[in-house]
Amino acid sequence: MNRLVVSMLAVVLVGVCLAGSPAGAVTRNVPAQYATIQAAIEAAVDGDVVLVAKGTYLECIDFKGKAITVKSTYETDPTAIAGTIIDGQKAGSVVTFASAETPASILAGFTITNGVGNGGFGGGVYCEAASATLTDNTLSGNSATDGGGVYCLLSSPTLINTIIAGNTAGGGLYCGDATCEPVVSYCDCWGNAHGNYLGMPNPTGSNGNLSVDPLFANGALGDFHLKSKGGRWNPATTTWVVDTAHSPCIDAGDPASAYSLEPKPTGCRINMGAEGNTAYASKSAAAGAGGAALALTAVATATSGGTTQIVVSLSSTACVQAAVLNIARREVAPLPARDLPSGLSMLRWNGRNTAGARVPSGVYLIRVTARAENGAQAESVAVLNLRR
Repeated sequence: MNRLVVSMLAVVLVGVCLAGSPAGAVTRNVPAQYATIQAAIEAAVDGDVVLVAKGTYLECIDFKGKAITVKSTYETDPTAIAGTIIDGQKAGSVVTFASAETPASILAGFTITNGVGNGGFGGGVYCEAASATLTDNTLSGNSATDGGGVYCLLSSPTLINTIIAGNTAGGGLYCGDATCEPVVSYCDCWGNAHGNYLGMPNPTGSNGNLSVDPLFANGALGDFHLKSKGGRWNPATTTWVVDTAHSPCIDAGDPASAYSLEPKPTGCRINMGAEGNTAYASKSAAAGAGGAALALTAVATATSGGTTQIVVSLSSTACVQAAVLNIARREVAPLPARDLPSGLSMLRWNGRNTAGARVPSGVYLIRVTARAENGAQAESVAVLNLRR
């Protein structure tokens, strides 16, 4: 299977598997049903989902060749990624793919740390004769002779939206033979001892890949939130704090990935790494001094069929988010965020709330917020008289 085919297959499988379980698949909950992640993997069959609740799991796991998805509850619990840690306790590679795994073997939404490598290979992840998929993970604090972060032998894994940083010895991503062709996109590989990419071409600068300090809040203490001038969640104080530095991984993830769960202000793009598309993702930077102001107006009109047309006027290209509010300013329905060009554009609302039910006649507010590329922000609120 060539590199392009593997990449395309991985993207399709990630989209399908992370959206939900296929028909007939079983979701195996850790620790509600299984005390450990490995116990759930042992019980799983192809197509199953191992869903891991927030917590620190002191174990090393092996997929055993199974086409399953092992993921944290980060899609429904936005605090789960930072708090869902697989700690290898220096007992070996934290995650092993060594039984002909395909891109249908997916690991998503974990902090992977404290691994030392099987026989000195692959502190965080060990891949042998496997082409698994890793997405939305942070690998830090692992060590191995070869591949402190990830080691590949006869393997072509796919890594998407992942940060590999601060792993000691053996490099970040290490290929042990000439047949390895890892597919790396929208990843940041930086600050790994002895090099970031070893035994393979350096993909930095292509496919959205970076090699810069991700600016973790405090990686040494296990806080891998990204520093932000716009606001960063501090789990120790359970408050938002503002940093003097701003991570280059913010708004740098895969443009095709969902980002609607990220808090405002957002740059209409997912953050790179494990915290992307969660309610506790680090915020985009506020507008800098001297940036051109952004002009925004919005007008809402209800049609006879109950659909609302929202005409948005912008002075420059911007990321636009809209929400329907009731008269008490409580949110009734959010609209998907999107990039809109300067000039006039149209958004539509189907007249239904977040539960999919038709809302009654009455007065509603349409709140539209926009953020330009220079960080300038604007808000407009339109009044809607909905009659059915």
